[in-house]
Formats: sequence, C-alpha cells, structure tokens
Amino acid sequence: MLNFITKFLLNKEIVVCNLHRQTLPVVNNRENRKDYIFMDVLYLWRIFPISGKYKLKFKVMYFVLNLVNPKYIIDINWTSKWNSLYKVWTKKHQKSKFIVFQHGSYRGGVVTDRIHRYTKCDIFFTWSDYFTDLFKKYNCDKRTEIITFGNPIYNRNERDEYKYQNKSHGKILFIPTAILEHRLKDYLDMSDKLKKIGFSVEIKEHNYQGRRIQRSGGDLYFPKIEDIVKVDGDLEIILKNNEFDLIISDNSTALLDAIYFKNKVLYFAPDYFRKEYVSNQYSKFLKNIFYNFQNFKKMEDLYNCVSLEAQEKLLNNMIYKGDNILGNYL
Repeated sequence: MLNFITKFLLNKEIVVCNLHRQTLPVVNNRENRKDYIFMDVLYLWRIFPISGKYKLKFKVMYFVLNLVNPKYIIDINWTSKWNSLYKVWTKKHQKSKFIVFQHGSYRGGVVTDRIHRYTKCDIFFTWSDYFTDLFKKYNCDKRTEIITFGNPIYNRNERDEYKYQNKSHGKILFIPTAILEHRLKDYLDMSDKLKKIGFSVEIKEHNYQGRRIQRSGGDLYFPKIEDIVKVDGDLEIILKNNEFDLIISDNSTALLDAIYFKNKVLYFAPDYFRKEYVSNQYSKFLKNIFYNFQNFKKMEDLYNCVSLEAQEKLLNNMIYKGDNILGNYL
C-alpha cells in the first residue's frame, strides 16, 4: 500500500484532501508538510473515466483508497455521495480518519438544515467553542470527535497586522450571501437610499448570484443584480486592503471575514419567513439596520451605526485563533 511505502521511505503519511479555500492553509502549512504528503482527492476520482452516476465508480474509488490507504481524508462537507463513501471506507479502516473542516457560518451561526446538523465523519474541526458546543449538542449520541480548530484562513493571518481605518470617502461595499429573487428589492432599496444621501455603492456578489441552483427540495433562483456596481477579485485581498468606509453584509460568512481584517461593518438582514435570517448570532451583537435605513437623512447617520465593540464581541464569540498544525489537534 502506498501509504506504507511513503511512511517507510520518507517517514511521511498520505493525506487525501479536497483542495478548498478552507483546507489549502492546512495543506500549505510547513509543519504539516514535514509529516504528510497531501494528495488531491479529485485526482483520485478522475483516475478512471467512469460516469459518476454508476455504482462502479464508487467501487473503483473504494479500491483506490485501499491502494493508497491514506492516514486522513480531508473535506469541507459530509453531505454528498462522495463524502459518504469516505465515511464508509474509514469505518472499515479504523486507523484512518475522515476529517471535515467547517467552511461557513451557516445562517449567521444558526444551523437549520438537518443534513448539516448531523455529522457523518470521524472528526469535525470547528471555528470556535460556540460551534463545537452547538454540534456536540446535535450529535450527542455519535462518536464523532468535534474539535475547536479555528478558521484555517484566519489562522494563517496575524490579525495584529491590520488596523481599523477612520474613512469618510463615501464608499460602501455590499458582501451579502446569495440573494433570492423575492429579497432583491430590499437590497436595491437600501442601495438607492445610500446613493441618495451621498454614498457610492459597490457589491461583491456571491458565486451563486445570477444562477439557478438545483436542490432536492426545489430549484433556487438567484437573479442577476443590474443596478449596483460589481467588484471582482479575491474577497480576502479586498478586505485586507480596507479601501471602503463600511462593509454591509447579512448572515454571510463574509461579515466575519470583514471583521477579522478590521473593516467597519453594518448588519443588513431583510425580513424573511425563516426567522434565522434575522434572528441569529449576528443579531445578538449587531443592530440590524434593515429596520431603520429608510430614516437615514445624511451620511453620518450610517457612520453612527457602527459599533467596533459589538463587532469585536461577535468575532470573539464565533472565532477561535488556531495554528493550522494538524498534529496539535489529532
């Protein structure tokens, strides 16, 4: 088996990994590379060109995993059929572990979807004790190890290198989660209001925006946004540059990103029939300006809504600062 050979010759074990933005900081960590050889899991799935809808594809992948015999299989979810195969394989190979990294804050820290609440992995690395306690409550009857690891992206950055800026250039950036058709009007109304009192407004769209996404419970349509200037590029770089006076977001993980890199933020979450859209961990700390934005008369009204103390408390509640070194947690 390949892992036995690498361990014998190089004193390193193989880790099969989904190379996602949440896992790459761990894969690229120098300390981890001293102990492990990281292998792209998609490469293994593509070794044999068999259509994914056939059971034969999964049997072949199971055989490939037997050949590689990885120490760990790392991914960012347990919800797909592929992920289920990893759990089946490690159940039969108990010296190996299927590890899932948390890759989002769900609905502002509220997990509503049953498929996400109940773990199907051996180890789940969370962003903070808040999420660890939450998932332990949901999975109290399971053997899954739920461990506070921190957000790998934040772990690789020293937050002390960033500073809050006192800017009044009138530049606003929206970074919402994907906006459904019936909620778009609220965002456009907010944008129009900000423009009327003197702001320039830009938006960094979610990847789903402008697309129809197929779901088992019915398709979701996220319409194109026509009336707000689009910003392209890597969101992490944009937030590190701290070029905007204010960042406005809803229950998106991007709100935590903005706070981590010390941007001033405002929470804007339009009403919705699902209460977690407006009542969640974010709303416990930040005032939802959806309920009063129509009363803004001048730019200072918006600036005065910022509370650095509140956004720091939110970050401290939802994020633990880790170090990305697997050996310190396993």
